[in-house]
Amino acid sequence: MGSPLERDKRLCEYLGKVTARWGQMEEVLALFLGDVLENEAMGKVIYFATGSFRQRIEIIKATIDERFVGEENFKSCTALLNKIYKAFQVRNHLVHSHYVLVVENQDGEQSYLNQYFHDEIDLHPENLKPLYIGRLSDGDVVRVNAGTFSNHGEKVDNLIIAVLKFRDQLASGEVELGSIRGG
Repeated sequence: MGSPLERDKRLCEYLGKVTARWGQMEEVLALFLGDVLENEAMGKVIYFATGSFRQRIEIIKATIDERFVGEENFKSCTALLNKIYKAFQVRNHLVHSHYVLVVENQDGEQSYLNQYFHDEIDLHPENLKPLYIGRLSDGDVVRVNAGTFSNHGEKVDNLIIAVLKFRDQLASGEVELGSIRGG
């Protein structure tokens, strides 16, 4: 038994790359939080102790609100964090989608299989012909292709680069940190 997505090793490879890139994103965001706190270890502890990605983004937003000098830098970073959160929602959709194998029987009627057993298609009484892999979306099947995953991977790469740019700007003093209020 397996997921229909496993029928196409290339799609599994792309999904694996998307997952790996999100691992990189998480590390970069934890380091960024450490930069803003001026304590890398504390940034990682706080970031990874938080259960949900949404909470992690909100913690970073609250921290930059406290530390960033200059409204423009704050707004720019907040906009970036909002884009990252939206991309994370797409990531969840890709990772947690219900993938199906769309098949056609000898009469030309299409249907889909939720799971496949290695010989099920050959042994099925209607001699099902595999057509494509799709994902269920609001009761419809949407075709999945390599671009579905590679486009997301490229977007995540660009977002990681944008966070790294903020880290560089913090290191160079281009983005200035103020003292912690009340501390």
